[in-house]
Amino acid sequence: MPRLSATTKQFRMRFELTLRRTWPELFETEMRRVTPEACQAWLQRFENGGSAFLGKRAKQIKTAANSPTTVNGAIAFLQRIFAIGVKAGIVYRNPAQDLERKPARKKLLRLPNRSQFAAIISYIRRQPGWGRIAGDLAEGLAYSGMRLGESHRLTWGHLDFEKGMAAIPGEKTESAPRVVPMTADFRRLVESIKGEVIPDPKARVFRAKECRGSLAAACREIGVSKLNHHDLRHLFATTCIESGVDVPTVALWLGHADGGALAMRTYGHIRPEHSVLAVQKVSFVPSPAQSSIAVNN
Repeated sequence: MPRLSATTKQFRMRFELTLRRTWPELFETEMRRVTPEACQAWLQRFENGGSAFLGKRAKQIKTAANSPTTVNGAIAFLQRIFAIGVKAGIVYRNPAQDLERKPARKKLLRLPNRSQFAAIISYIRRQPGWGRIAGDLAEGLAYSGMRLGESHRLTWGHLDFEKGMAAIPGEKTESAPRVVPMTADFRRLVESIKGEVIPDPKARVFRAKECRGSLAAACREIGVSKLNHHDLRHLFATTCIESGVDVPTVALWLGHADGGALAMRTYGHIRPEHSVLAVQKVSFVPSPAQSSIAVNN
């Protein structure tokens, strides 16, 4: 059973409320009386927006709340509950096991280019007070691909400067803890931080717990799409792929256990400026050397 972080547990449990809202009769029915047909009927209603609700701050407009993330989370929760029933001998078959999950919509990542990101970091660092340590965290997330929670757990003892490796203390899944090489930018960053402190092996590398507000202010100032902490992880992966690192290796650095399938779905794109450079390499006309070889043959 993978070790789950508190936020992951909280995320999973929120789907109990989703089920109570979209299928309230379920909680008044004996588990052994719930049929696969009833599960399919619920899913059809849910996917088609038949379970709209009035949001907390909304007055009149109802929300369908049938996004792939919500639907798939509710399916997974339902399947886990009945799996417990099967294990306990309450039911002999999981009636939700054949529910098909909704294809996820591909997120359009609006990431800054290298010059824009440099300007974002420069703006953050110029701010008085917490600007410097917020800049350290923003750069650290972008140069390592760490999740925010992993940056909270990263200590000087996790960094091996002699070998150039970092032991990322992941906690989201079993594959999240990983030992990865430090990128040149990440090593430069942590060495500069190290030069200003006494690096106690148990002390945290990054002092800032978050930099969301700093990122938002910088993006407004620079005139680019708003970034959050997780977007910096996307920026890391995208930059690695555009730099020529193969997808399975990037997936390994991110702590994915699927060999790159998720990374390929998420990062199977390139930024426009990279695309413009790449297309210049495409030619259907043979070079003079190729023409000469063809004639001689």
